[in-house]
Amino acid sequence: MNVDKIIGETIDTCKSVRLMKKLGMKLEEIQKNATNDSNGNLTNMYVYSISRTDNGAK
Repeated sequence: MNVDKIIGETIDTCKSVRLMKKLGMKLEEIQKNATNDSNGNLTNMYVYSISRTDNGAK
C-alpha cells in the first residue's frame, strides 16, 4: 500500500490522544466547536497525523 499520510480525528482528549501519540502521531490542528458530542454539545475536534517523512521512511 502506498500511503503518504494517515490522519486521526477525535473529541476524546484522553484515551484516543494517548494512543495516537503512542503511534507517533503529532497534533496537526484543533478545530474549535467543530462537532457535537454524545450529549449534543459543541466540542473541539483534535486532528493528529503521521506521514512518511515524520518517521524517516522512504
